Amino acid sequence: MPTLHTDTAVRPAHGQQHSPMFSRTRRTVLWVPGALLALALLALAGTALLDARDQRRPPPGELIELPDGRRLHLQIAGVEHGGPTIVLEAGQGLFSPAFAWIQDALAEYATVVAYDRPGYGWSTPADGPTSATATVDDLYEALKTGTLEGPYLVVGHSLGAFYARTFAARHPEETLGLVLLDPAHEEQWQRLPEEAVAEFEEAGQMFRWAARMARLGVFRLSNPQRMATVDLPEAAARQIVDITATARYWQTAGAEVEAYDTLAAAPPHGFGDLPVMVISAGRDVPDRPQTRAATDDLHRELVSRSPRATHHVIEEADHLTLLTVDGHARVVSDLIATLLPPDRRPDQ
Repeated sequence: MPTLHTDTAVRPAHGQQHSPMFSRTRRTVLWVPGALLALALLALAGTALLDARDQRRPPPGELIELPDGRRLHLQIAGVEHGGPTIVLEAGQGLFSPAFAWIQDALAEYATVVAYDRPGYGWSTPADGPTSATATVDDLYEALKTGTLEGPYLVVGHSLGAFYARTFAARHPEETLGLVLLDPAHEEQWQRLPEEAVAEFEEAGQMFRWAARMARLGVFRLSNPQRMATVDLPEAAARQIVDITATARYWQTAGAEVEAYDTLAAAPPHGFGDLPVMVISAGRDVPDRPQTRAATDDLHRELVSRSPRATHHVIEEADHLTLLTVDGHARVVSDLIATLLPPDRRPDQ
């Protein structure tokens, strides 16, 4: 009888061994996700330990306890001079060490306070959403608890201008004047070029991803803030790099971006009879003449709101180097000093 041939493939019997290549591939496919998960867990655990270690280190300034038990970090210099007190309010994503050059210069003849808003630096996070009024109330409470004498000359950089203006509105009798350093403006996202607006709108998502990366220790290996702070004094630069490596920092910065509309709506439109100084940077980063021109228009509009406002432009400085480069910061400090009482100015 002839043998019957078919085209049907013969399947391996149950328990038959697969080829060595198949076995190796299978092991690799199963091993790689497990190894990546193990590495991620190790990174999370290691970063959590490093964050806990860093939080136990003494802060560079004083921790002032608020009535609800939270603590606000204040760096105080020149206290021997007494009042009035200069209060330094950082921009979005920045905190007290960013003012190192300016604080050192002003402390030669005035009491100067640089502080960390809730969640930044060494300050306890806020219990609720980011709010200009709540933040200003925390600051005012800390100033009084720390027996820092008024009146207060309040300096606000960038987004910090909204907090500075809110402070002046809530405590007009105790505000000596306002200095707004390259300030944010409540209408800037309606009037700046589209590319600048698009970058801002992407920032919230970027900060959320950065917080996840920080939990894995990515910024402890390579932190882009090193380049941004390289011109600050060494100790201040190191403090910023260490803090910005943490997830809490990125969560706080992201929450502040998302609360922009609320923060911008907080201060009143006008300044009343308060002395106001607007200091603008002359350069933009990156070099975008249209963005700088629109920003200058917004700054001039702020100046127009007060008969006692003045406007100064530091041509060589950009938005950040107003603080971080010693020479630029020295010019800023000298301008701030002109709003002090005559007997407290350095030329007296």
